[in-house]
Amino acid sequence: MVLSNRLFVLATLGAIGALGLAGCGKDNPAHEGDKPTDANGGAGTGGTGTGGTGTGDTGGTGGTGAGGTGTGTGAGGTVVDTTPLPGVNLMPNAEGFMKTGENELGIQGAWYSFGCAGATFEPAEGARFDNPGKMCFKGTAPKVTDQDGDGALDYSTIWGAGIGFDLCAESEEEAADAGVTDAGIVPIKYPLSTCPYNADLATKLIGVAVRFSGVVNAVELRIQFNEGDNVANSYYKVAPADVAAGTVMKVEFEDPLVKTYYNPKLKPGDTDANNILAIQFMIPTDSTAPVDWDFCVEDIAAITAP
Repeated sequence: MVLSNRLFVLATLGAIGALGLAGCGKDNPAHEGDKPTDANGGAGTGGTGTGGTGTGDTGGTGGTGAGGTGTGTGAGGTVVDTTPLPGVNLMPNAEGFMKTGENELGIQGAWYSFGCAGATFEPAEGARFDNPGKMCFKGTAPKVTDQDGDGALDYSTIWGAGIGFDLCAESEEEAADAGVTDAGIVPIKYPLSTCPYNADLATKLIGVAVRFSGVVNAVELRIQFNEGDNVANSYYKVAPADVAAGTVMKVEFEDPLVKTYYNPKLKPGDTDANNILAIQFMIPTDSTAPVDWDFCVEDIAAITAP
């Protein structure tokens, strides 16, 4: 399907938002001395939505992205087990978009990529994230250094990169029907609790099951639940060995998620399902060396309440 001008404009606006927001911020003195490998960098909320800034080890939400053309994505690896995951399938259509009428939960949104200053990756931020059968992502991110010379490593600007997808976002056509012009398309992104496509989504959707493939030359890959704020996204650590092995990861929102180094004044609790906007898969940076990756989401499904 050929993309319309509106979707291309949306991609452009998303790329600008991601670059202008996810890459800025100051070092967070509240986290000086925290373990570098637990830095939770900024993360995009693609298609539509809000941007934010990383704040030291707590990180935050990043910019938006959808549309355009995506080529040269990573190849990931080969997994032995290709049995479809139980639950509601969440793999998008060929253009990297899931429509509400294509799944029983009413989930709708685009897949997208995002990254920090100095990171290079494919598909590029703002490019359409095509689905040739699996959602692949490759790239590199620089070593974290003290670029501004203030004595603290700059995790707020050198936090990593990732991919993700919205759970409840307007389509480009819906935004156009609302009378928005091509030059000002900003489709609405809804948290689970106010999703117009399924009023019960916040109670029906309780997590995700996902199978990866490929190589992650970093401490971990993170399954991250984006709540649309600029504080810290709760996340679940996936070991590089589990990515390469194609291990099925089942993560519910209520599972114990990494929050050891969160500032409790900014993020007092765990994931709040009512606020979730997107599911994301992020590679964090490291203070000892650059990191690189070439992984794919082979399959993903929604875990639903009994």
